[in-house]
Amino acid sequence: MRTSLLPLHLAFLLAMNSNLSADGDASPVKTEPPVASSPTGAATTRGPKIDGEQFCVRQIVDSQQGGLPVSVFMAPERWRDRSQVVWNYEHTSNPVTAWAVVENPANEEAFFLHPGVLYFCLRPDAGYFRPGQNSGGLIYTTQPLPPAQALATVVRQLRATSPSLEFVGQKDLPELAKSLQIAGSAKQRGVGLKVTYRFNGQPVEEEFYAVFDAIDIPYDGPQGRTWQINWGLTAVHSFRAPAGTLERRRPVFSAIANARNDDLARLAASASSLAFASAISVRLRSEMSCKVPMT
Repeated sequence: MRTSLLPLHLAFLLAMNSNLSADGDASPVKTEPPVASSPTGAATTRGPKIDGEQFCVRQIVDSQQGGLPVSVFMAPERWRDRSQVVWNYEHTSNPVTAWAVVENPANEEAFFLHPGVLYFCLRPDAGYFRPGQNSGGLIYTTQPLPPAQALATVVRQLRATSPSLEFVGQKDLPELAKSLQIAGSAKQRGVGLKVTYRFNGQPVEEEFYAVFDAIDIPYDGPQGRTWQINWGLTAVHSFRAPAGTLERRRPVFSAIANARNDDLARLAASASSLAFASAISVRLRSEMSCKVPMT
C-alpha cells in the first residue's frame, strides 16, 4: 500500500513563536540551534547519487511524542542534520512548530527548513490587542505585510548576526504553492529572496522561499460584522552555498527538497517499515529550480 506524503507545513502548521517590533513589523524571535556533529534520525537506506553526493534517507522525529517519525527526506549521507518538533498546548490555534537543518561539514553549504510565521489582525480594530501579543499561537499585527517585505523581515531576524548581510535579489513565484501542493487561495503568493553575507569568515549566498497567504474570517455579533485576518508565511525554506557556487550546486539542494512520492515511500519503507507505517509520512518539496535574479 502506497503511503500518502503531504507537505510538512500542512501537516504541522509550521510556525514559530514570534514577536513584533513597536511599529508592528512581523519579526520571529527564534533561530535554529547549532547543527549537531552527527546525523540524528538518519537512516542507512541509500538514495540517488547527484553531483558526486550519495543521498540517504533522514527522519524528522518528534521526541515529545515518544520518538515518532513525522517526516522523511533525503540528503547527502556525509552531511550532518538536526531537527526538532515542539508542542505548546497553550497555543490552541498553532500548537506545534518544527525546523530542520542539513549541513555540509566540508564547507558552508546547508539546507534549512524554517518554521512558518503566522499572524492575525482585526477589522475594525478595537484596541484589544497590542502589536506583538501572542493569542493562541498567533501574533497580533495592525495589518498584513506585503509578501516580499514579510519574508525579508524573517530573513533579517534569522540572519541578524550575519556580517555584511545584503539583499541582492527578489522574485515572485506564482507556481510555488502549486508545486508544494498547497490548496490555492485568492491572496496566496509565492516569493523568493536572495542574500549575501559572511559565514565563518567566508562570503556566502543564500536563497529563501516561502508561500504567503491571508484569509479573511467574518464574525457577526452584537456590534455587527467584524473580521479577523489570519496571514503569514508557510513552507519557509532556504539553501546556502559559498559565494559563486550556489547555481552549480542547485541540483543537490533540489534533490533534498524535491524527492518524489514514490522514491520516499519506497526508501522509507525499506528503512523502517514498522515505524513509518505507524507514523505520519510527509514530503518536503519546493520550487528549487527557480533562479532569483540579481538586482
